[in-house]
Amino acid sequence: MLERLVAGSKGKLRLAKVNVDEEKQLAGALRVQSIPAVFGVVGGRVVDTFVGVVPPERMTDFVNKLADAAAKGPQAPGKSELAQRMEAAEDMLFSTMRAVTGRGEKEGWPVKPWLAAARQQAERGEDLPTPPTDLPKGVPTDLPTITAVVEDAVRMFTAIADAVHAGLSTPSPPQAEDVAAGATAAILLARCHLATGEAELALATLDKHAATITQATNTDSGFEDRAAKARSDAVAAAQLEGLEGKLGDLKVAAAAVPLSAEALNALVEALKAADQPEAAINFLLEAIKLARKEGRDDDVGTAKTALFAAFDSLGAHPAVTAGRRQLGRLLF
Repeated sequence: MLERLVAGSKGKLRLAKVNVDEEKQLAGALRVQSIPAVFGVVGGRVVDTFVGVVPPERMTDFVNKLADAAAKGPQAPGKSELAQRMEAAEDMLFSTMRAVTGRGEKEGWPVKPWLAAARQQAERGEDLPTPPTDLPKGVPTDLPTITAVVEDAVRMFTAIADAVHAGLSTPSPPQAEDVAAGATAAILLARCHLATGEAELALATLDKHAATITQATNTDSGFEDRAAKARSDAVAAAQLEGLEGKLGDLKVAAAAVPLSAEALNALVEALKAADQPEAAINFLLEAIKLARKEGRDDDVGTAKTALFAAFDSLGAHPAVTAGRRQLGRLLF
């Protein structure tokens, strides 16, 4: 399709194919990490780029953007090639996130692993939410393509962040604009790890590239805020991952027969700390229901005592009112 679109430009554009094994220097300069990689160059400046298979609309927009740039002629030097790639990749990554989560503000990247959650949803045979109607053209809305976008982003961000990281200790360190691109790559790489449920890897990424981010902050204080927000989200996600594992262990202990008042109370306190009081009450109600069904009168009493203690500790929480109604129906 790309060949046909270029042919339709009436001579404004030319298509050149490069063998990356034979042109390693050029591939290295463009930081090609996976193929096919397509770069639109006008006047020696990379105007746009994409990697892998993209929707027809994205390819059409790519060609139109190049044709418009070619018609305007060579422009004054603008952003570096790295900076342009970072900006385009960040927009695409943000848009794919919106396609899955519906979240619309870039500074409010979800803490929860949105891509990992979408994969689990698909494995259960559930449909993803309907994508927002205002997504830019060419943004993928199917899970396989969204996954491929994030995987490509991880490879590209890793390569750029690592290159800038290594360059900082050389006699000819990167220019300020490329340092900024490296800091952006590091922060976006951490965001990708958060998306796939790898909070610890996100934290390790931010630690590894702390020097790049610090140097970038010297010329743009905004990097400090972005990195701090990413770190805060990663810490919260790591705590959430740890809490989910802890809750699983506590639920197993609390369900063991005969019921233990200590184990039940420990689970209730953990669920309350996780802001899940409804889950605590529902667990105890189910424990009472099962114990009554199996004739375990002592366990019924143990679970009821834990439930009444939970009601008292939660006070006027709406979950208490609902829980008391369910208990009444269960017992009477």
